[in-house]
Amino acid sequence: MGKLNETEETALENFVHTPIEANAAFVELANTIHNTVGISTGSAVLDHFIFPNRPTWVRTWKARPGEGKTTMLTILAAVEARRLLKERIKSRYVAYISYETAVDTQEIHFQDRDYDKEAFWRGQVPMDKIIKGGVRRGDLPIYIFGESMMKSGIGSPPMTINMVVAGIYALYKTQGILPSLLLLDYAQEIRVERSHAKRTQDIIDAIGDVIRMGILVKCPVELGSQAKQTSADRSPPIPTLEDSEYSYYISQKSSIDVGMWRCWNTEKDKPGAQTNGITIPGWREPFVLSPNLTVFRANKNRYGILKMAVPALVDVENLMIKDIESVKRELYEQPPANFERKRF
Repeated sequence: MGKLNETEETALENFVHTPIEANAAFVELANTIHNTVGISTGSAVLDHFIFPNRPTWVRTWKARPGEGKTTMLTILAAVEARRLLKERIKSRYVAYISYETAVDTQEIHFQDRDYDKEAFWRGQVPMDKIIKGGVRRGDLPIYIFGESMMKSGIGSPPMTINMVVAGIYALYKTQGILPSLLLLDYAQEIRVERSHAKRTQDIIDAIGDVIRMGILVKCPVELGSQAKQTSADRSPPIPTLEDSEYSYYISQKSSIDVGMWRCWNTEKDKPGAQTNGITIPGWREPFVLSPNLTVFRANKNRYGILKMAVPALVDVENLMIKDIESVKRELYEQPPANFERKRF
């Protein structure tokens, strides 16, 4: 038997698992699944058809621009933060990472508002109302990682994925807190410290770092990924695995990949859509077309059977998913096998 060098010792200690160690890891995984509820959308119906996310898994929400992926991530962040608050879990927080929207802009989603967003953007909301709306915001454990007018300056470094990882470690060292959920919006815009000749390789490296962080922290990862506009030409126009912008790697590394279709964007100008409704594959009745009607379909589910597309109403103002009454009626009258009427 020879003496191990430093690299071999590191490999043996971190990456080589004996049969007993591999079994112990599996038992630990089972224990984690039994003791966690998974990241819920807040909708029992949607959670039935779209697997709730689990620690160390990656779930990708894929949509064309303006069809709700950012809204979906903010809803997931709010649902999880409210759970932490309700259960008085102070050692965990929600980490929301955005490479597209500044923190100042993103924060409007998490304010306790009694005014609408359009009035805010028009500058019509009195400052006392704005300040009042933020009083309870400090209790909602959502930490936003991004650039802002308050902290960013001319000499500030770019927010690479390494900076995000460093920030997570810094919060743990200074406050003893870790994320219960990592959300990364605009995954195709993610930045690395050393760029490659091809943008695809940047994304591969960066997503790999995010996944490793989820494994180390033992929390789920939610990605928002832009779909190619060409997917709007299909029927139904729900993005598939092949529609990832820049890199198929995002879908490849995801445990769950969900295509999203905001029906209003493609159907509002079609004859009869607003009066007769639209037909969604798998559902027996047409649905009334509205700006909030969104269809979700799992393109990939590594841990379960793929199920049909599911329509739901995305309530942007209140950050919640509402089950459509006709959907609930169909499920309750003819419930699928093993469907449990409870919140996941």
